[in-house]
Amino acid sequence: MHKIVVAKWLANVMAQRYGDPFVDVVPNSVDRKLFFAEGRGKRPVPTVGFIYSADPIKGIDIMLQAIGRLRQKFSNLRVISFGATEPQPPLALDSQTEFHCAPRQQDIRLFYAQCDAWIISSTTEGSPLPALEAMACRTPVVATRTGWPEEAITSGENGVLVDVGDVNGLVSGVESVLSLPDVEWRRLSRNAYETTAPGSWEESARKFESALLHACRRSMDGEIAGRSASWRGADTT
Repeated sequence: MHKIVVAKWLANVMAQRYGDPFVDVVPNSVDRKLFFAEGRGKRPVPTVGFIYSADPIKGIDIMLQAIGRLRQKFSNLRVISFGATEPQPPLALDSQTEFHCAPRQQDIRLFYAQCDAWIISSTTEGSPLPALEAMACRTPVVATRTGWPEEAITSGENGVLVDVGDVNGLVSGVESVLSLPDVEWRRLSRNAYETTAPGSWEESARKFESALLHACRRSMDGEIAGRSASWRGADTT
């Protein structure tokens, strides 16, 4: 079958691990009618946010350790989180964290836009939409080196990248964003927004259509399953 992936690193995996270089990349995008924000400066109170999920690949255990250490460095730290389900032990949130369970889609951008930094601690990801959404709302992202963030984020330019599972690195990355002078934070915020600006649902749709046509051509040529010699004469109705 023809492969369509959402990030370049997945295309590299297909080529290097599975020997299939004929892969189309169709990047995710965001609905800009839902995810947007006006230019702004740093918040009067340092504010960070993250999405809560108990799925092990989201690294919430690493996140909670990092938040605990950040509270020691920033006594007035405000933490915003949302998720599909209520947090449960052993990965419960502390009482100081503002948690929103299954918020309305139109409210999510407000959470992103209230933050000085959005944190992603995943152990593996293809293309985490929260990173795109937060950056579209002009919020710098501090993320582990997984998937799309590793391709799109340059530390000190539009966010910060840290190693997977590195609590100290995550703390240091967030601290560096929160400690920036306002003018430097505004630069980071602007660059984060501009990183996602070229993408759109329409552009991703065009690339997906092109990928489907590519798959059809390969099938017609017998490169992949589909219109092969073994069943060309079969009744396909």
